[in-house]
Amino acid sequence: MSDTTPRATLSANPAEVDLSTIDPTAVDELEFANLVRTAADSVIEEALAAGRELILDEIFRRMNEHFEPERAAGVEALIEWRLTGPDGAEDRYFLTISDGACAVAKEAEGTPRATLSISAVDFIRVATGNALGPALYMAGRVLVEGDITLAMTVPTFFRIPEPTPESGS
Repeated sequence: MSDTTPRATLSANPAEVDLSTIDPTAVDELEFANLVRTAADSVIEEALAAGRELILDEIFRRMNEHFEPERAAGVEALIEWRLTGPDGAEDRYFLTISDGACAVAKEAEGTPRATLSISAVDFIRVATGNALGPALYMAGRVLVEGDITLAMTVPTFFRIPEPTPESGS
């Protein structure tokens, strides 16, 4: 059964859209990726302040839709994400990859093979194709505990939106 949930479209200039007014459950992922591409970190932080749990829950919910089992062939892992905010808040999500399937939960039993700590803003940029996890790791903006090789390959297990490049002159 396919997901037939209608997705909202945003026709406004992305630079003029207030991210905090968008319902993340109804917006098209490519349009959201384009909005994130043009948004300053402070704008994303404002959106998170208005609806942090809703935004992050929706991104993690959609991981199942974007999971590519063939890219994760043979991987059996529990991966913990720790998403931090400017106010010291931390959200934890657990990603289980097993038997060609991906499951997300806010709690899990067992010891993660890898734990990734990243700001929620940087995570949103990675999840929308606007930043590369390994580059953020090299810049010290992603901390990894455990299996670093697994941590750096996790994004490759998913179809990540490809934001439209800015048109230049």
